Parts: sequence; C-alpha cells; structure tokens
Amino acid sequence: MAGDRSVGVGDEPSARPHSACAASSGVARSTLTPQRKSHEITSFAAGYLFGMLLFSILPILVWLSLHDRKFHRIPNTSLLALSAVALVNTFFIQHSWKMQFLLSVLILFLGLVAYFFLGLGMGDVKLLVILAFLVIPADVESLQIFLTIFSISALIYALVAMRCRFRRDFAIPLAPAISIATVAVLLG
Repeated sequence: MAGDRSVGVGDEPSARPHSACAASSGVARSTLTPQRKSHEITSFAAGYLFGMLLFSILPILVWLSLHDRKFHRIPNTSLLALSAVALVNTFFIQHSWKMQFLLSVLILFLGLVAYFFLGLGMGDVKLLVILAFLVIPADVESLQIFLTIFSISALIYALVAMRCRFRRDFAIPLAPAISIATVAVLLG
C-alpha cells in the first residue's frame, strides 16, 4: 500500500540523482543549508573586516612608534587618527561593549597610577586606553598575550638601548612595545 510505504534515503529530494552533466564532471551540489552558508559568509566577512582593522591601524602604530622612539612623545593627532580608524572598524566587528568599557576604565586607572607614581608617560596611558576600548578583545587570553609580548619587547628594547648599563633615569619609549603587542594579539 502507498500509505504504509516508508521513506527511504533515495526518496529524499537532496538524494535524487544529479543531472548527467554534473554527474559526469564530478561536480556535486552543495549540501550546505542556508544557515550554514550564512555562517560561512559571516565568518569570512568577519575575517576580512578583522584584516582591514589590522592593516588600517598598522601604519598609524608604526608612525606612532617611530615618533615615540625619536622624540619620546606620542602626538595627540596620531591618537585621534587611531581612534577614528578603530572606531569605524568597531561598527563592523562585534565587541562586548560592556567588557571593553570596563577594561578601558581599569587600564585608565592603572595607567594614571603608573603616571603619577612610576613615571609612565601620559601618551602611553592614552594609547593603552584607546587600544583597550577599541582594538584589543577583552578576554583573558588576549590580555595574557598582550602583557607577555609587551613586557618582553619593552625589556629587550631597554637592554639593547642601555647596553646592559642600568640607570635609573633612562626613559624607555613604550609605544613600540605596545604596538608590537597589539599586532601580536590581533594576529593571534
């Protein structure tokens, strides 16, 4: 009877034979569902936008680092340019804004403490706050990578610049170390 017939694998619409042209060329139809295709497109777009973020802020970070290395100053114009580029990119990349805000407030507080008591430059504090709010993801793994790469690169720069003669009054430009750590987080 037609009513008692069970549905077999060959009766499904997706299992019907392909056209002779497709079967002979070895090209199979895509078995992706619309939701899966949408997810793949979304992940591709996110990767593309992430690459755009990296390559749009990279020239600013390089210029900022070179300027800080030469003059021991981070110009506000470069920080504004970095903020503008990063802000435009954040419209396309999903952030947990609450966590990003809390991270940047924490960085601001710690940076101000380091500014007043440890001699950290205010340009470095502003750069860290901008990166914490707009660029660096607010998760533990990203922060660990950032702090590790930042510490190692700042230490290497200090040792090379001082030629292993330790002086207390030696000023270290931190923008290069901050920039290297930021790129490492974005790539990792």
